[in-house]
Amino acid sequence: MRPGLGRSAPVRRYAARETKPGPEVDARDHARDAVRGFLHPVGTCAIGTVVDAECRVIGVEGLRVADGSVMPTIPRVNTNLSTAAIAERVSAVIRADR
Repeated sequence: MRPGLGRSAPVRRYAARETKPGPEVDARDHARDAVRGFLHPVGTCAIGTVVDAECRVIGVEGLRVADGSVMPTIPRVNTNLSTAAIAERVSAVIRADR
């Protein structure tokens, strides 16, 4: 049987010993004590209700929303890159309108 990736020669040199939770702490207790959630709110500016298809705020002249609030669903990844893509797209639309 082949060793796992973490035990392979190319990766082994980067591996360090475990420091958390450490041998004196039960791993299950550590997981319960250290668990935390991450909130990535999206979809608070619904397209068609709050903003139009070009992210212009409906009823407010000259205002656009170019962040995660226009995402129709929560992406399966961190919202950072998706938000950057939205901002790039909206900036391209603004440049095209000029």
